Amino acid sequence: MASINSNLNTLPPGFFTYRVQGQIYIKTGSLVPLQGHKPQYNHLYIIEDEAALNDRLSDSRNNMCRSNIMRSLQTMLNEFNPFIKIYKKVAAILAEEELKAASENRPKYSVSVQFYKHKSLDLRRYNTPSNNEVAAIFVGENGELPLNIDFSVQEYSQHLTTLKSTSPNIDPLAFPLLFPNGELGWHDNLQHREESRTARSRLTMLQFYQYRLAVRKNFSPLFYAEKLFHEYCVLAYVRIESQRLLFLRMNQKSSELTIITV
Repeated sequence: MASINSNLNTLPPGFFTYRVQGQIYIKTGSLVPLQGHKPQYNHLYIIEDEAALNDRLSDSRNNMCRSNIMRSLQTMLNEFNPFIKIYKKVAAILAEEELKAASENRPKYSVSVQFYKHKSLDLRRYNTPSNNEVAAIFVGENGELPLNIDFSVQEYSQHLTTLKSTSPNIDPLAFPLLFPNGELGWHDNLQHREESRTARSRLTMLQFYQYRLAVRKNFSPLFYAEKLFHEYCVLAYVRIESQRLLFLRMNQKSSELTIITV
């Protein structure tokens, strides 16, 4: 649903190490592929399941994948992932709008999806969202957009949408197999439980990933994801450092004042 754009640094043969150089961007595309383009990412959740499975299996990167396992994973995600449920709902709305436009002899209204920042959730817990808490679907230009929008996905677009490094939607969109239930990532209003609070009530991104990557007795798909786990850890590190740099950039004057007064 979202792709990680980066320049991989190729290393000599040996133990696998996921290593990147330069900037990392998390991007997502339109709801419908442009004419002549093959469906990918978001598009695979809009088209029919069998067509999506065939497209995945025809990808050269999936040559070693078994079709029965791919089908099982696809079925599981369709059933439990709230983000994918939104895209399935979009597919039904697109088909319905096309029929309405033809019967009413009018141009077809555009469809867009507005993804939330999830500030309406219980901020003290790592909640699994439902599909109505993930995004809102808009048909046409009418209707007032919600205030807590993280990013928008249009029906047709020649440009990719770049997600902010602080978006809580990055983890479930970029790693749907690691978070099949759509578990959200860090966001700026996530708070400590009252009994665990110190002078700081809000959870930092570093603390969040320390918690998520902690080894526990219960099963975690993260530690069985091999190369994908490497990629997830590198992205988490980059996002933590980006947030720190952003804080310094936004508080540069106060930092300079502190240095001068000291």
